[in-house]
Amino acid sequence: MTKKILYLVPHLENKGPTVQLLYLIKYLNRKEFDPVIVTLFKEKEDTIDYKFKKLNIRVISLNGKRSSIVNLRKKLQSVIIKEDPAIIHSNSVVTDIVYSPLVSNVSVVTTQHNYIYSDLLAAYGKLLGLLLCFFERKFLKKNITIVSCSKTVQNKYKGVGIKTKCIQNGIEINQWENNLISKEKLREKLGLPSNAHIFLSTGLLIKRKNPLLIIKAFNSAHIKNSYLVMLGDGSESSVCKKEARDNPHIMFTGKVSNVKSYLYASDTFISVSNAEGLPYSVLEAECTGIKMILSDIPEHREATNSSDLISFTPVSDKKALTDKMITSAKNKKSFHYNMQNFMAKTMSTKYQKIYSDM
Repeated sequence: MTKKILYLVPHLENKGPTVQLLYLIKYLNRKEFDPVIVTLFKEKEDTIDYKFKKLNIRVISLNGKRSSIVNLRKKLQSVIIKEDPAIIHSNSVVTDIVYSPLVSNVSVVTTQHNYIYSDLLAAYGKLLGLLLCFFERKFLKKNITIVSCSKTVQNKYKGVGIKTKCIQNGIEINQWENNLISKEKLREKLGLPSNAHIFLSTGLLIKRKNPLLIIKAFNSAHIKNSYLVMLGDGSESSVCKKEARDNPHIMFTGKVSNVKSYLYASDTFISVSNAEGLPYSVLEAECTGIKMILSDIPEHREATNSSDLISFTPVSDKKALTDKMITSAKNKKSFHYNMQNFMAKTMSTKYQKIYSDM
């Protein structure tokens, strides 16, 4: 008899946690598990819901409003009663908090994609952030199975008395193999200069990711014939563009669906976050063999087995980052990173072991 699993998500926006869910479900043993996704809110423009539907996954959308949590909980409770799942797997703080007061006699799993005291305070400010942390901790103290997406996140929760299992994020390495299009052709297609050194940032433009630091360091580096390409958007977009307005060598693309092409077209990948879960953007970059400059945080160290090939820089140190960028522009090597510990299928198998034991 198969176990039905309800996966709770806010929506299926094209971002790291959604991709991890896609990999988890792709490799599920469908003879043992029947996955159903429940999204709380209307899909965003960059949704990848079609990828789940291609896998014949049923997606139930509640089309709720954040301003009416009580009504949203009623809708969710109705779905839970109707679907009668054996397991509920929540995949975000939002779904944790919405589901938390509901009564259901099912096993519950929650995945922590970040450490809440780093993520929520940076995203929502001290007052609201601490309030959300209070509600999330209350949920995490229930009789549920908590999974951290990295050893670093697991250790941070351990430090505040919350015990979690660790299943590291995964990636499908074969999907990131070079498609044999030359760097020159990719640059022509993307509208990038053919013979410049290109620095690339693919993270959200939010404070926790420190995009403003990257721009300031690039401006200070004065590297001849170099460009900085910033993918994505976020709450810091306007501040970043203001800082970059006098430099025509800084490019903003907004959200893109072809991150792989930009990685293969670029020379140096930069991520200088203050905190992460297990950064999927870094796993993506490793698959392409691009040079990397990363902030020296435990999450980045954990995501890079070949740490001797990585250029680490102290957190929020503009001068150090500037120097690393200058050095990287002089280094013409490419690398091969060891990715065997981060296979998507392995990640899914570990979750299935948890499900089977419930």
